[in-house]
Amino acid sequence: MAPVCLKKHDLKLVKKKVPLPQKKERIGQMKRIELSISVDYVPGWDAYQGIREYIQNAIDAQQELGATMTVDWHNDTLRIENEGVVLDRDMLLLGHSTKRDNRELRGFYGEGAKIGALALLRAGHPIKIRNGTEVWEPVIERSDRFNADVLVFKIHEGRKAENRVRVEIQNITKEAWHKMFWCFLFLNKDYLESDQQVKTYDGRLLMAPEYAGKIFVKGIFVQNNPDYRYGYDLFHTELDRDRKMVESNDLKYRVRKIWEEAISSRPDLTVPFFKMFDEQVADVSGIDKYNAGYVGDDLVKTMAEQFETRYGVGAIPVLNMEQSREIEHFGKRGIVVSAGLEALLSRKLGGFEKVRESLRSSTVKRYGWSDLDSSERTVLEQACQMFGKTGYKLGLPNIVDFARDDLEGLYISENGESSIEISRKHLKDRNKVLQIMVHEAAHHISKASDGTKDHVATIEDFWMKIVSSVWA
Repeated sequence: MAPVCLKKHDLKLVKKKVPLPQKKERIGQMKRIELSISVDYVPGWDAYQGIREYIQNAIDAQQELGATMTVDWHNDTLRIENEGVVLDRDMLLLGHSTKRDNRELRGFYGEGAKIGALALLRAGHPIKIRNGTEVWEPVIERSDRFNADVLVFKIHEGRKAENRVRVEIQNITKEAWHKMFWCFLFLNKDYLESDQQVKTYDGRLLMAPEYAGKIFVKGIFVQNNPDYRYGYDLFHTELDRDRKMVESNDLKYRVRKIWEEAISSRPDLTVPFFKMFDEQVADVSGIDKYNAGYVGDDLVKTMAEQFETRYGVGAIPVLNMEQSREIEHFGKRGIVVSAGLEALLSRKLGGFEKVRESLRSSTVKRYGWSDLDSSERTVLEQACQMFGKTGYKLGLPNIVDFARDDLEGLYISENGESSIEISRKHLKDRNKVLQIMVHEAAHHISKASDGTKDHVATIEDFWMKIVSSVWA
């Protein structure tokens, strides 16, 4: 069933033996501690936020102190337990936290347990915290000191010694808990051991369809982002105290790093990663022309290989149709891609500007009129005279030697000037020279790439005019 997640940790957990009640304490003795927290504090918090705080505390205790956590539901009561720890009463101080220096843990503001209890009580969920030899019972009561309703912890002493902390939250229906359960990844152990997720240093890639667009931080649900195709569990980001939003740029950066490492361990993910660039989904928005240089060389190499597998060796990533048209004049195939993918691939395959300059430098020699023999001059003049029948004014093309033997001619447009270059080796064949002139001049008129409808139509128009002039 798909997760339907509903809309910090400050328990001072000390791993120690539970002291037996001292003789001077009367069994059943109760102490009352008022907290200066208004009942209207954090009005946006509800039952889920309260449960989140206590589960967050429990998983942090397990991680930090090795206090095994168990979470179970029975008879409309949710029980969250850590074995081998007890609470010190100073945790009831607002802002008190033992974990400010440990950013690997989930909570450090020093408010969670108190405000979580307040949110649960407001939502109609009584709480009991069985702590060593005590039972803590948070309630909302009238304070004579503050002349207002405040959060109060009643501490019942002298109970049976238990080396554990167990939080019991009442009035939680089975349906409500099932929805909340999916908001805590570390409780779903079967999924975390499946091949539908990949764990990396920066976080976890969640590939199961039911997690699409769901953002978690250290295993706890934070927000839905429908623009994302996959789900992500971030390990090293920070949230505000409401835990409702990941900063946008940090999210993009973390997702990029997760994919980079995930592909390294799972090469089969290259295809879906490449596809996201085609469709320009949010998951790859963290790769653009400004930060593509920070992507690891291994991922760049893998993406370049995928590009060549799809489009063939010699294909060049370009940003628009104009660049595609121009690069094809140089005998290359220009594939229009997103700016992020172009920036990434150009590191390995070369970008438009680099490839264009490289191909232009393939002209190794240029010839003047005096360099041509008489037969070559005649062929060039006759071809130009026949092309003139099209009505298109074209000066003499430049005669060159190309470094690449397969390059017959080029149309070049730069700084408002245009020209045609033809390989000298074809000056023995008048028909070939005319064919090259027609083909390259058609680029100038149509402003279109090889084989496109406009380019072919312009070539056909030229030939029709040439043939018509012969038959006239």
